[in-house]
Amino acid sequence: MNNDLKYNILIVFISIVINFALTFIVLLFKIPFLFLDSVGTILSAVILGPIYGAIVGILTNLIISIFISYSHLNFAIVNALIGIISPLIGTPISIILSDGFTGTTIDSFISLLNENGFGFFQASFLMRLLTNIIDKVLSCIIVYAAIRNIILFQKNECINNLNTNENNNEN
Repeated sequence: MNNDLKYNILIVFISIVINFALTFIVLLFKIPFLFLDSVGTILSAVILGPIYGAIVGILTNLIISIFISYSHLNFAIVNALIGIISPLIGTPISIILSDGFTGTTIDSFISLLNENGFGFFQASFLMRLLTNIIDKVLSCIIVYAAIRNIILFQKNECINNLNTNENNNEN
Protein backbone atom coordinates (compact mmCIF):
# COMPACT_ATOMS: atom_id res chain seq x y z
CA MET A 1 0.00 0.00 0.00
CA ASN A 2 1.52 3.34 -1.01
CA ASN A 3 1.94 6.26 1.36
CA ASP A 4 -0.75 8.38 -0.32
CA LEU A 5 -3.36 5.67 0.22
CA LYS A 6 -2.26 5.10 3.84
CA TYR A 7 -2.48 8.83 4.47
CA ASN A 8 -5.92 9.08 2.82
CA ILE A 9 -7.27 6.19 4.89
CA LEU A 10 -5.86 7.76 8.07
CA ILE A 11 -7.48 11.14 7.29
CA VAL A 12 -10.83 9.44 6.53
CA PHE A 13 -10.68 7.53 9.83
CA ILE A 14 -9.70 10.62 11.84
CA SER A 15 -12.42 12.67 10.10
CA ILE A 16 -15.12 10.14 10.99
CA VAL A 17 -13.92 10.03 14.62
CA ILE A 18 -13.99 13.86 14.76
CA ASN A 19 -17.56 13.93 13.39
CA PHE A 20 -18.72 11.25 15.83
CA ALA A 21 -17.04 12.81 18.87
CA LEU A 22 -18.30 16.33 18.18
CA THR A 23 -21.83 15.07 17.47
CA PHE A 24 -21.78 13.18 20.76
CA ILE A 25 -20.60 16.27 22.67
CA VAL A 26 -23.28 18.51 21.09
CA LEU A 27 -26.02 16.00 21.92
CA LEU A 28 -24.68 15.31 25.41
CA PHE A 29 -24.63 18.99 26.37
CA LYS A 30 -27.75 19.82 24.29
CA ILE A 31 -26.00 22.74 22.59
CA PRO A 32 -28.53 24.69 20.50
CA PHE A 33 -27.88 25.76 16.90
CA LEU A 34 -25.00 23.32 16.45
CA PHE A 35 -24.55 19.86 15.04
CA LEU A 36 -20.77 19.84 14.40
CA ASP A 37 -21.31 16.53 12.61
CA SER A 38 -19.51 17.78 9.52
CA VAL A 39 -16.20 19.17 10.82
CA GLY A 40 -14.46 15.95 9.76
CA THR A 41 -16.38 15.92 6.49
CA ILE A 42 -15.16 19.41 5.66
CA LEU A 43 -11.64 18.53 6.84
CA SER A 44 -11.42 15.48 4.57
CA ALA A 45 -12.94 17.37 1.63
CA VAL A 46 -10.39 20.20 2.02
CA ILE A 47 -7.42 17.84 2.37
CA LEU A 48 -8.41 14.97 0.06
CA GLY A 49 -11.15 16.33 -2.20
CA PRO A 50 -14.94 16.17 -2.49
CA ILE A 51 -15.25 12.41 -3.11
CA TYR A 52 -13.52 11.64 0.19
CA GLY A 53 -15.60 14.34 1.87
CA ALA A 54 -18.80 12.69 0.63
CA ILE A 55 -17.58 9.26 1.75
CA VAL A 56 -16.79 10.59 5.23
CA GLY A 57 -20.18 12.33 5.39
CA ILE A 58 -22.12 9.21 4.50
CA LEU A 59 -20.08 6.87 6.74
CA THR A 60 -20.38 9.32 9.64
CA ASN A 61 -24.15 9.33 9.45
CA LEU A 62 -24.29 5.54 9.14
CA ILE A 63 -22.13 5.14 12.26
CA ILE A 64 -24.01 7.81 14.23
CA SER A 65 -27.28 6.10 13.23
CA ILE A 66 -26.04 2.84 14.69
CA PHE A 67 -24.59 4.18 17.94
CA ILE A 68 -26.49 7.39 18.77
CA SER A 69 -29.77 7.90 16.89
CA TYR A 70 -31.28 6.28 13.82
CA SER A 71 -32.63 9.67 12.68
CA HIS A 72 -29.12 10.67 11.55
CA LEU A 73 -29.35 8.10 8.76
CA ASN A 74 -32.01 10.29 7.11
CA PHE A 75 -29.42 13.06 6.74
CA ALA A 76 -26.48 11.08 5.32
CA ILE A 77 -26.97 12.75 1.95
CA VAL A 78 -27.08 16.17 3.64
CA ASN A 79 -23.71 15.54 5.28
CA ALA A 80 -22.37 14.41 1.92
CA LEU A 81 -23.56 17.60 0.20
CA ILE A 82 -22.59 20.05 3.02
CA GLY A 83 -23.12 23.75 2.77
CA ILE A 84 -25.81 26.33 2.49
CA ILE A 85 -27.95 24.02 0.36
CA SER A 86 -28.29 21.58 3.25
CA PRO A 87 -31.42 23.19 4.72
CA LEU A 88 -33.04 22.97 1.28
CA ILE A 89 -32.52 19.23 1.38
CA GLY A 90 -32.77 18.69 5.15
CA THR A 91 -36.10 20.45 5.69
CA PRO A 92 -38.21 18.27 3.35
CA ILE A 93 -36.40 15.14 4.56
CA SER A 94 -37.16 16.11 8.16
CA ILE A 95 -40.82 16.89 7.45
CA ILE A 96 -41.42 13.74 5.38
CA LEU A 97 -39.54 11.24 7.54
CA SER A 98 -39.95 12.59 11.06
CA ASP A 99 -42.79 15.14 10.96
CA GLY A 100 -40.23 17.97 11.02
CA PHE A 101 -38.85 17.16 14.45
CA THR A 102 -35.57 15.36 14.82
CA GLY A 103 -35.09 15.32 18.59
CA THR A 104 -32.50 18.10 18.54
CA THR A 105 -32.49 21.44 20.32
CA ILE A 106 -33.88 23.30 17.31
CA ASP A 107 -37.22 21.50 17.61
CA SER A 108 -38.37 23.88 20.36
CA PHE A 109 -37.37 26.90 18.24
CA ILE A 110 -39.31 25.50 15.26
CA SER A 111 -42.37 25.09 17.50
CA LEU A 112 -41.97 28.63 18.83
CA LEU A 113 -41.81 30.10 15.31
CA ASN A 114 -44.76 27.97 14.24
CA GLU A 115 -46.83 29.15 17.23
CA ASN A 116 -46.02 32.76 16.29
CA GLY A 117 -47.43 32.68 12.78
CA PHE A 118 -44.79 30.98 10.65
CA GLY A 119 -45.91 28.03 8.56
CA PHE A 120 -44.39 24.72 9.60
CA PHE A 121 -42.19 24.45 6.51
CA GLN A 122 -41.10 28.10 6.87
CA ALA A 123 -40.28 27.69 10.56
CA SER A 124 -38.41 24.45 9.92
CA PHE A 125 -36.49 25.88 6.96
CA LEU A 126 -35.60 29.12 8.76
CA MET A 127 -34.26 27.32 11.83
CA ARG A 128 -32.29 24.82 9.75
CA LEU A 129 -30.85 27.62 7.62
CA LEU A 130 -29.80 29.60 10.70
CA THR A 131 -28.44 26.49 12.40
CA ASN A 132 -26.50 25.38 9.33
CA ILE A 133 -24.97 28.81 8.78
CA ILE A 134 -23.76 28.98 12.39
CA ASP A 135 -22.71 25.32 12.39
CA LYS A 136 -20.89 25.35 9.05
CA VAL A 137 -19.05 28.63 9.72
CA LEU A 138 -17.84 27.30 13.07
CA SER A 139 -16.95 23.96 11.43
CA CYS A 140 -14.89 25.76 8.76
CA ILE A 141 -13.08 27.82 11.40
CA ILE A 142 -12.22 24.61 13.29
CA VAL A 143 -10.98 22.97 10.07
CA TYR A 144 -8.88 26.00 9.16
CA ALA A 145 -7.27 26.03 12.60
CA ALA A 146 -6.61 22.28 12.44
CA ILE A 147 -5.03 22.39 8.99
CA ARG A 148 -2.91 25.38 9.92
CA ASN A 149 -1.69 24.00 13.25
CA ILE A 150 -1.59 20.19 13.01
CA ILE A 151 1.22 18.79 10.85
CA LEU A 152 -0.72 15.59 10.11
CA PHE A 153 -3.31 17.62 8.21
CA GLN A 154 -0.67 19.25 6.02
CA LYS A 155 -0.62 16.52 3.36
CA ASN A 156 2.53 17.41 1.44
CA GLU A 157 4.57 17.78 4.61
CA CYS A 158 3.23 14.52 6.05
CA ILE A 159 3.83 12.48 2.87
CA ASN A 160 7.35 13.94 2.52
CA ASN A 161 8.11 12.92 6.11
CA LEU A 162 6.85 9.37 5.44
CA ASN A 163 8.95 9.09 2.28
CA THR A 164 12.03 10.44 4.10
CA ASN A 165 11.56 7.92 6.92
CA GLU A 166 11.21 5.04 4.42
CA ASN A 167 14.35 6.13 2.56
CA ASN A 168 16.29 6.34 5.85
CA ASN A 169 15.10 2.85 6.84
CA GLU A 170 16.29 1.41 3.52
CA ASN A 171 19.84 2.75 4.07
